[in-house]
Amino acid sequence: MVTDWSRGIDYQETEEGDVSGVTASNNTIGIFVRGGSAGQIVDNQANENGLAGLWLASTNNQEVKNNDFSNNEKNGIHIRASSTNTLIGNQANHNGKHGVYVVSSTGNDFWKTNASNNALAGFRLFQSDNNRIRESVVHDNANGLVLTSSDNNYVEKPDEDGSERWSFWGAYEAGGTRITNITVGEDSGYATTFRSQTNDIQFRGINADEVPADPSGHTNIGKYVVAKNTTGDSAEASFLINVSYTDAEASGVNEDDLAVWVYSVTDGTWSEIPGSTVDTDKNYVRAYAKDFSNGKQIYAVLNTDSPESTSQSTSNQTPSEAGC
Repeated sequence: MVTDWSRGIDYQETEEGDVSGVTASNNTIGIFVRGGSAGQIVDNQANENGLAGLWLASTNNQEVKNNDFSNNEKNGIHIRASSTNTLIGNQANHNGKHGVYVVSSTGNDFWKTNASNNALAGFRLFQSDNNRIRESVVHDNANGLVLTSSDNNYVEKPDEDGSERWSFWGAYEAGGTRITNITVGEDSGYATTFRSQTNDIQFRGINADEVPADPSGHTNIGKYVVAKNTTGDSAEASFLINVSYTDAEASGVNEDDLAVWVYSVTDGTWSEIPGSTVDTDKNYVRAYAKDFSNGKQIYAVLNTDSPESTSQSTSNQTPSEAGC
């Protein structure tokens, strides 16, 4: 065990270095790597350190695999000015700030990371472009994924929670972020799986007590996403959303009539998003939203009822008046 040092393990300008099987605890930084490339950081434990369990600075092409960077005072993993590193199967839980904090870094690949129960965010990207976050667990953080001034990042199949916290927060010039197969709202019973491309948008699953009543003549199929603009400049915000559904979820409705509608929490009104389309072969509904002038909005997949079903439909749900 390496303990009570400024840097438990300190690797600088080392090519093809190997750090494995080390326990580095109660240091300022557990494992510190600056410069160099093509090294391996594998099967280590770096817990209860001050600034970070792992700190990568100006280093490239490192493989970071199957490490535990949990229970640190600030961040589990801190990456700064580094690119094309591959991080696989790491734990970054119960940290005082972020599970993974990425600053001024590009082209890094995070795969099967568990970044849960952190005080601020599971993943926090700042001024970092073209990174990939794939098949990662992001549960019970204050925010799941937070991007600031970060463009063209790719998020694939994150295992998200459906709590009141924002699952994804793309704030302040965070544009072009592509998200595939994210599921939100499981805890509330309104599990919604969708793909998206966002600019300056935050979103999450819906809570059971904020499901609005369906508009007259339309019926929901249980698919909801809550979203709002993050910057105050609604002209720059956009949300391309592609919601998947199963045949069972669409049973009893005319699939050709499915569309994405938006409910304004501020105004208490529904409207269909112009240009919404449905693919009944691939089972998805797609829309492009650009009007975020009314604050928090709820997106839902709705069916247009037949005249017979419209006359018989009732709902005892009331729109939520809760804010963000």
